[in-house]
Amino acid sequence: MRIREAVDTAVMAGDIRRIIFDFSHVGFMDSSGIGTIMGRYKLMQAVGGSVGAFGISNQLDKIISMSGIKKIITIYQNEQDAARGVS
Repeated sequence: MRIREAVDTAVMAGDIRRIIFDFSHVGFMDSSGIGTIMGRYKLMQAVGGSVGAFGISNQLDKIISMSGIKKIITIYQNEQDAARGVS
């Protein structure tokens, strides 16, 4: 998947310690999307970083809650809060 490769390459090439996913235009997520988030979470844990997200619809909120993702990443109210690191 291209997003996995792009994020992994950027993390390994630079000094990136924080990944923020923008879900404001995402209406559906399946196991592939959950796997992508989990993989990036594990990568960031390995380098001492963190993962967050914003723009989560009610439908996506249910999916990420059931998958357990909501317990391990920071959920931000909006892009501005995510940029400031304020949850």
